[in-house]
Amino acid sequence: MKAAPFVSLDAPHPPLSSREARRSRRAFTLVEVVLAIGVVAFAFVGIFSLLPAGLTLFREAMDTSVTAQIAQRIVSEAGQSDFDSLVPEDGNVVEGVTKGGSAAQFYALPLRYFDDQGTELGVSSGSGTVPTLTNDEALRVVYTVRVRGALPGAADPREHDNESYASLPASADADAPNPQRFNPRFVTFLTIQVVKNPGRLDLGPSIDEGTFLITPKLAREKNFPVKTFPAIVARNSYRNAS
Repeated sequence: MKAAPFVSLDAPHPPLSSREARRSRRAFTLVEVVLAIGVVAFAFVGIFSLLPAGLTLFREAMDTSVTAQIAQRIVSEAGQSDFDSLVPEDGNVVEGVTKGGSAAQFYALPLRYFDDQGTELGVSSGSGTVPTLTNDEALRVVYTVRVRGALPGAADPREHDNESYASLPASADADAPNPQRFNPRFVTFLTIQVVKNPGRLDLGPSIDEGTFLITPKLAREKNFPVKTFPAIVARNSYRNAS
């Protein structure tokens, strides 16, 4: 009986044939690479198509945040201001303030300007003073703020004119004779309008003659995005009405 031949595990393997060597070195073909690139490109097209919508939503969110901060600043400053320096009544003249609207019942404070971060530009030297912009500040303006106020009512509520203050709610039934409007003494109703107006275009053509406000319809015609915020400011000290 012959013993099986001894085979060493350390013995070298026989060399591969040329065909086997080429097969062992085979990778992706050009067709496979092109298909892979096509699949990836198709996926990226879908992703990139979402970017414009995402950027638009981001800009709108930023506008909402910045305009709200600006409005809050205006309201805070109005509440801390002297009532007489804010409201032009009883012969009190406030610099830069204009009157208008139905029965001249409204007034508008001087325009104020802010950059894209909500920082005020051309800060005035005092209450009621119209701000002056430098050339550099004029280029940075993004938001224009217009504040309209309603003039307070007469000291005697019986003297309130039912035809004036038409934008304020009536204090009696509308069907009752001579319903009086709610326009109390020493109180002003403010309407703060923050307009995205980088070019500082004239807002005058967008202001309604009756309400003395920038109306949505006129703003759309002039391509002025407008956000409106209401506020009420009252005198914080007593003054004799006589």
